[in-house]
Amino acid sequence: MAHSGKDKSVYADHTCVMGNPHWTEDLDKQCFNPAKNFYIASQNGWYDKKYVLTSTLEMDLDHPYWTGHFVGVAEYDKIAAYETEKNVAVVLKLETDSDQDYFIGFNRKTGQNSDNKLASDEVTIIQAGSDGVKYSQSWFVDGLAEDESYSFGDKWGGIKEELILTVSKIDTTQKSLDMQKAKGIMYQMKAEAGDVILERISFKTKDDKDTEVLVYFQLGSYETFAGKGMNANAWGSPVFNGVPYMASSGFREAVLDDVLTIPKGEMASIYLSGKKEFLFEEGDQEFAVADTAGGDFEIFTGAAMKKPFEQRLSNANFVGGMTYYTYTVATKVTSTPSLSPSSSELPTLPPNEDTSSPSMLPSLSPSVDGDGGSGSGGSHGDGTPKEYTTPDVNKADANAKGVMFSITAKAKEVSITGLGILGKDAKESDLWIYYQVGSYNDFDALDVDEWIEVFKDKVMLDPDELVDIELTDAITIPAGGTVSVYVLSKKSVCYTKSSDAEFDMYAQSEDFMLRVGTSTKKEFQQPEKLAEFAGRIMYQT
Repeated sequence: MAHSGKDKSVYADHTCVMGNPHWTEDLDKQCFNPAKNFYIASQNGWYDKKYVLTSTLEMDLDHPYWTGHFVGVAEYDKIAAYETEKNVAVVLKLETDSDQDYFIGFNRKTGQNSDNKLASDEVTIIQAGSDGVKYSQSWFVDGLAEDESYSFGDKWGGIKEELILTVSKIDTTQKSLDMQKAKGIMYQMKAEAGDVILERISFKTKDDKDTEVLVYFQLGSYETFAGKGMNANAWGSPVFNGVPYMASSGFREAVLDDVLTIPKGEMASIYLSGKKEFLFEEGDQEFAVADTAGGDFEIFTGAAMKKPFEQRLSNANFVGGMTYYTYTVATKVTSTPSLSPSSSELPTLPPNEDTSSPSMLPSLSPSVDGDGGSGSGGSHGDGTPKEYTTPDVNKADANAKGVMFSITAKAKEVSITGLGILGKDAKESDLWIYYQVGSYNDFDALDVDEWIEVFKDKVMLDPDELVDIELTDAITIPAGGTVSVYVLSKKSVCYTKSSDAEFDMYAQSEDFMLRVGTSTKKEFQQPEKLAEFAGRIMYQT
């Protein structure tokens, strides 16, 4: 993400970690500003989009006002308690009909934002470009306390009237759901729209202290298990056994050892066991539907135990979320930290050329350190060399000097050792391969200094056969992580034109997903067309 500034200083917005308020990376608790949070949500990260609102404010005399209720990012885990309010938002975008828009949020100073240094517990106004969905410098405009107002001018948008933002009330007392506590919780879910593949489960514990958690998973209803779920032997080995990391939402997140598949129409049961207590909401009737995930699956009221597999307490509604995808969709879904997962309308996945069980991108919340490692854990393989060739590689119908794309690892760390490339002509050409951790949408991808070179040499390319290139250094992608790759050739490389949106998945192996990228007409210049990398990837897990 780009810097966050104030006045004329690009680093002076101290409501945001991208404004460099502390000059440290890991010692202070600071969140992002509303513009950055809108960008994160636009990339399907962290926030349920029903709490990320956009208003064109095309008001008329009959409807001259917009009213809403903002919940600070640091209290996002409690946002479900405000759903009876009108227009509940973690961020509101004011659309200006230009690429420079305003973003509004409540800068709550608590929890993971407790070291905030500017406009604490105020409503903040941030301006940013690129419609808030791409890399863009943001600027702090103002912070408003209770009963304060800000005027955006008297010729706002299509209404040509003065637009005024007024903060009518600020209440820092916390609403809360009626939470109960237990060291064991079991519940079940049923796949509806297609096969549901789980990658992570998040949940709330009674405090922020690290604690060991075990997650169990079995197909079928626990009602049919030995002891109706109260016998530990009926659950087999745990699919997660360790200390789950603390996500930015305030929830603990367990990255499962392997992706778990629930076939369409079938039931599966999940058991959470901990040394410390989980939070849950008491349910009305066990096995009744508690919620759905946009039609992808149903989640049912389960049961809570005072101790794991002992002393049943009450019926329980799971409080947490799941990172999952279905076999028939290509868009990652990360549920909100509320009573049940939620999802958005999802497109249909193109036919899968790979026969293995697919997997999908987890939440954006895990941190990635400088050497490409991940703080979220994940599974490691045995180092066996593998190859994956993109579908219809011989039908690549376009060429360009550069092709930029991104790759997302699934449940295991992936180490890319080489690429197979098609050239425009059978000629020798200077060839470069670069990479960078994360999506190229998150940095200035047209700046050569932003990339890491992993290959540079003259290569005899071929338009009819893939030419394998061994990288000087392997590209490591942590489980659940993403890297961007940029292939450049003086004589041009072949790619496939894409009809999908940029960053959508277009192909996948059992270990990673390939995302739609862009071609460039020149080296580090002139992004041109949506492009799908056509070639071979040599790698290890």
